[in-house]
Amino acid sequence: MVPDPAGTTARNLYAIFYCKDHQVTNAEFTRIWQKLDKTTLKIYESESRKLRNPKTKDLPE
Repeated sequence: MVPDPAGTTARNLYAIFYCKDHQVTNAEFTRIWQKLDKTTLKIYESESRKLRNPKTKDLPE
């Protein structure tokens, strides 16, 4: 599996992290992703939301 370096989905962000130390096929990674614990999943979902919806700073009123 080769994750998209520019991808911002929770699944892709986890794949980037996971594939640094593991070589897996897409099917193997899919099984790993489906069994991911809820705490870890929430972390990556939160990071994904931050990347897709950055807050704009210092907007004039």
